[in-house]
Amino acid sequence: IQITDTHLFPEGVTSFKTPDMTVDMKKQGYSNKTAKDYLALLIKQVRPDVAILTGDIIDGRPFGEHKRTDWLRTFEAFIDPLVDQGIYWSFTPGLHRSPPISTDLKRY
Repeated sequence: IQITDTHLFPEGVTSFKTPDMTVDMKKQGYSNKTAKDYLALLIKQVRPDVAILTGDIIDGRPFGEHKRTDWLRTFEAFIDPLVDQGIYWSFTPGLHRSPPISTDLKRY
């Protein structure tokens, strides 16, 4: 299966600004938990041999006090369903990925 553009954010981030607006993620019905729940459901229904994560998995736009370890915890929590089920996975980064985050993700 291919999972694309999840745009995960560090825990505690509830909104972000674009040049045109502020996006309230809760109001839009988006959260990291929702993304992880959908991934778990998809895995249960599809039972893939491999998963390819593409695009903006982790949204690399800066968020104040958040550190690189916050991004890693977010990513690790998201891929738990894949790891728990023994599903092989890989990723291809998107355009909202900062170089340090891409470097960290390559460790996996």
